[in-house]
Amino acid sequence: SIAHEIRNPLTGIAAGIQYLQRAGKVADSQRENIEFILDEVRRIDRLIGDLMSVVRVSDLIYGEISVEELIQAGISSMSDLARRREVTMDFEIPSNARPVVVDADRITQVLINLIKNAIEASTTGGHVKVTASFTNEAPDVIFDGVGDFAIIRVHDNGLGLTEEDRQRVFEPFFSKKPEGTGLGLYVTHSIIERHGGFIDVESEYGVGSTFSVYLPVKQVHHGDSR
Repeated sequence: SIAHEIRNPLTGIAAGIQYLQRAGKVADSQRENIEFILDEVRRIDRLIGDLMSVVRVSDLIYGEISVEELIQAGISSMSDLARRREVTMDFEIPSNARPVVVDADRITQVLINLIKNAIEASTTGGHVKVTASFTNEAPDVIFDGVGDFAIIRVHDNGLGLTEEDRQRVFEPFFSKKPEGTGLGLYVTHSIIERHGGFIDVESEYGVGSTFSVYLPVKQVHHGDSR
């Protein structure tokens, strides 16, 4: 409710400033200031959107979908950003790939966020690779009753994370990006956790990072498998 009340006047502020721009009522000397105001409005709007994602706990809608389709959706959504930043992308799917039972929209959101972060962490000419594999072994933090997982890894050869940043990367409001809200990876972690999965990151400063998402192949019934 509060988020909506903040977002409504923000929309009015942005619309008013954009009208002044279109009407030619902004002096050339003030155009930089106007763009700064619009950027700040957009940043607040992103923060509100992320906050709403955190507090809006709706049921997951499960369905069977191929891992390849999920990865392709994430890569396609970020292709324009990769092109603008001159970053190449590819993916690798094993021959024994099986479908998974997940909320496809939510997992696509996860992959879009991870791929976007990987692109933004890359320098010009960098490369982002997404791979999939399957295993019946997973970290101890995952439900004991689950023994079959799809693992999706997003790797970049960007700057990487310090050990201190790696430890904090899934905390809310932690971000190293000037325009970041610090909620993207927090929401990502929450979505994976609600699926009964796990997300981890391996990173070496100056070399790059790999985010690994463990997803149960079949739907996890939380009340039965802890």
